[in-house]
Amino acid sequence: MLCPGLVALTASGLVSAHHSPAAYDMRAEVVLDGTVVEFDWQNPHTFITVELVDTTGRRVQQKVEASSAAILLPMGVGRDALRPGEHVVVRARPNRRGPGNTVLGVTFTKDDGQVLPLHLSGRQAAVAPAVAAANSLEGGWLGRAEDMSSLRAGVKQWPLTAAARKALAANGDDRNGTRAKCIPYGPPALMIEPVLTTIAIAKDTATFTTDIDGAAIRRVVHLDLKAHPPNLQPSPFGHSIGHWEGDTLVVDTIAFTPHDEGFGFGLPSSANKHLEEHFRLSDDRRSLIYETIAEDPETLTEKTRFTARLLYRPDLKPSGTPCDLDVAQRYLHEP
Repeated sequence: MLCPGLVALTASGLVSAHHSPAAYDMRAEVVLDGTVVEFDWQNPHTFITVELVDTTGRRVQQKVEASSAAILLPMGVGRDALRPGEHVVVRARPNRRGPGNTVLGVTFTKDDGQVLPLHLSGRQAAVAPAVAAANSLEGGWLGRAEDMSSLRAGVKQWPLTAAARKALAANGDDRNGTRAKCIPYGPPALMIEPVLTTIAIAKDTATFTTDIDGAAIRRVVHLDLKAHPPNLQPSPFGHSIGHWEGDTLVVDTIAFTPHDEGFGFGLPSSANKHLEEHFRLSDDRRSLIYETIAEDPETLTEKTRFTARLLYRPDLKPSGTPCDLDVAQRYLHEP
């Protein structure tokens, strides 16, 4: 049986958080045994307040940061997963600023023995979905944390221009980046986030709707155009045209506005960004294979290819909770 309050510290690895986890000791673990005071299920971060007894015998309240509602929901953690007054045991990563500051939640355990994740690094505790096979590209798709980690590490190895390397180094801690301002990454990072992306295909369009921190980000692909119209008005997600090559949807996108993290994870993109994306079902029809070929003369010295896999999840619904700027920047107000 776990002792009340702050219980243990152990060495452990950790997949990176939705924003940078730099504020937390990623190789240590603390266990909190207490009572839920508040469960603030929000985007882009969820926060839990737990009352516990500290090592001096005092009752204190401990803040716990968790992943966004949009990330937690596919892992089985909805708005009603925890209630005030409920006893809970939380595994978390301690704050580098010391005791009393917000910690980063990994999993929580309820009195009935149920263990659920608070973060992607605790996803082994996620509710297992029913296995289903897709009939087409239409439906709900969930990006994988493995692919996000791969892209986060991979962009540093891409063939970058000197200006891009300088920007990437300057953006080192992405807690100060665009996501902390409720501005989503551009594709390809946008397309592989571990959140729900819904694809709807009509005669003349294919629409991708991604639940990024509660904002329904839509990309419309025009299937009735063979070329991009002249004098396009640039936009954060560009202008897309597409065609079918067998069962593969091929999408060509230009007319992006410059973006400080247009490729994701601190890597900017310019107005000359150009993407060719391929979407097709896997052989077992339970996942979607996503491949992108990126060009941007201000960021990349040559074309760059990235491949990921999204899981078919027709059971999922969007979180429906808008990104809250105060929540996104709450860490800035800690002592």
